Amino acid sequence: MFPFILVWIVLALVVGVMASGRGRKGFGWTILACLISPPLAGIFLMVIADRSPHARQPILPTHIECPKCGGRVLRDARVCRHCGGEVTAA
Repeated sequence: MFPFILVWIVLALVVGVMASGRGRKGFGWTILACLISPPLAGIFLMVIADRSPHARQPILPTHIECPKCGGRVLRDARVCRHCGGEVTAA
């Protein structure tokens, strides 16, 4: 029974972290996930609108997103300035 409770709490924390990344309140989503179900709360979180500032910014024609970290870099760049990963234009 203890491993099940531990997994439940860890999954609820994951939902809270995902919520913070989507511009929502992580603590509230963690509590919600504990009360209902972490998978159900995670699905609901993915369905509702993303409020993060990154989601509202359009990608300029001169920029692309890094495939490793999602940071925006110039289209001509070979290395991401955020994570240092190699960037190839798609």
